[in-house]
Amino acid sequence: MPEPVPYLTKSKRGLYEYRRRVPDVLRSAFGNKTEFKKALGTTIQREALARWAVVDKEFNNIAERAKRLQNPNETHLTEDIIFAATTKVKALERPVLLAGATAEERKAFDVAEEAWLLVIAEQKVELGDRYVDNDQRQQDYNSGKFFAAGYETPYLEPRADDPDILALRQVEEGIPISLKPTWHDAVASYFRVHKSEKGKDAHSQAAYEKKMGNLLYKFGLSLGKQGSATPLDQITRLQARAFKEQYSAASGNRYNNVLSAVINSWNKENATKQVPNQFKGLTTKSLEKQQSTKRRSFNPEQWTAYVATLSSWHNTEIGLIGLIMAYTGCRNSEAAGLAFADVKLDGSTPHLIFRDNAIRKMEKDGLDRAVPIFSPLLECLQAYHASTGPRTSAFFKKYGGKRHFTNVSQQLNSIIRDKLLILDKELVAYSFRHTIIDKARAAGLDNGIAQYLVGHKTSESSRIHGNYGTRTPPKANVGHLRSILDQDVWDTGAE
Repeated sequence: MPEPVPYLTKSKRGLYEYRRRVPDVLRSAFGNKTEFKKALGTTIQREALARWAVVDKEFNNIAERAKRLQNPNETHLTEDIIFAATTKVKALERPVLLAGATAEERKAFDVAEEAWLLVIAEQKVELGDRYVDNDQRQQDYNSGKFFAAGYETPYLEPRADDPDILALRQVEEGIPISLKPTWHDAVASYFRVHKSEKGKDAHSQAAYEKKMGNLLYKFGLSLGKQGSATPLDQITRLQARAFKEQYSAASGNRYNNVLSAVINSWNKENATKQVPNQFKGLTTKSLEKQQSTKRRSFNPEQWTAYVATLSSWHNTEIGLIGLIMAYTGCRNSEAAGLAFADVKLDGSTPHLIFRDNAIRKMEKDGLDRAVPIFSPLLECLQAYHASTGPRTSAFFKKYGGKRHFTNVSQQLNSIIRDKLLILDKELVAYSFRHTIIDKARAAGLDNGIAQYLVGHKTSESSRIHGNYGTRTPPKANVGHLRSILDQDVWDTGAE
């Protein structure tokens, strides 16, 4: 027998219904009802199951909203607050006496109104208790003021976004439930849209939200008393500039661009609630250029020493990833993120394919390409390639996952600093990329070829790539890469 579907029942007439008990702590979100019930309007099970899924999602959304609102340490979305207040209004609706009511109807109305007034009174008492300033009252008790005649209980200022207060004001005074969108709303919207549009894998999206979330939360804290609950139209240019200027020009520009993107995204998604973008135009590229640490190539001695160290490095995977970068000019994420299907060690032209795969996506300016490999990198990869795996799985067992890419970069750079004792900040593992380009220039090669081999998407590299209609065959670049790697004198850009 098939497993029964939870909360799916049938009425005496054979119509399907969704019936689910509401936990006590969530009842206020469901109009103080003990049960959530909806008719599915069909006697056909297949149709009922489809409608059940919609209603079940509705219940869970309401429950999740209620749980978020019950967390006193969380900044709440205005849409959650408005939903909760609107639900509360339904539970507090005043009884109505229609014109021409009968005596019996008037009597029932009087009873209902008396019960309603009692509910309103209880609500006011509960709200009063909620906003008692207990710290001040304790101070008054300690000082003796508490015992003075006519002492009045101190109260905190009620929160403007308290759904119970918003509901009570609408019921008693007819004040519409309305809240301005906040920084917290814009951030939540930004991540929701980013996740939908960028299509990142779960790990990358989580990492992005954690990193950017910390930044956006810090900006919220910088806004003062209201923090992330600050209305968007109250954020000032002065606040935006002050936050940016805490950081170096490069970091400040990068962070400001993210903050600006949050507002741009909000305005795009909420055409009727657009706000000024106080971050627009604050980026200072000229200052960033002045303060930036330039990257340059390794000189021949440094390149030789680094490659020799990587070839014998005790951590084989780190050494191999570094060697792939040295002999192809690829990014560390491209080398570490190779899948078995991307590593072609047999055939007339052994090569590596740098492309999107199940492990990682290429950077936005990364070019899909096949790069030939030969001695000594080929022999090193063949020695490591003792075991195989599914075509889509990571070639590097330990460091092949995206969560390890930052670690790879740190380890490769620590070899430069701690083992080779090169303290020049302009030299990092990424400098292999610059080195390939500078060696190609010294060899007299077309700049488009060098840009293609390192995977930098430019008009020149795209021209080389486009000449073949598809990914350029690796054999077409064997001679070019050999001439680059054979070049033993090149300009490093060092002063």
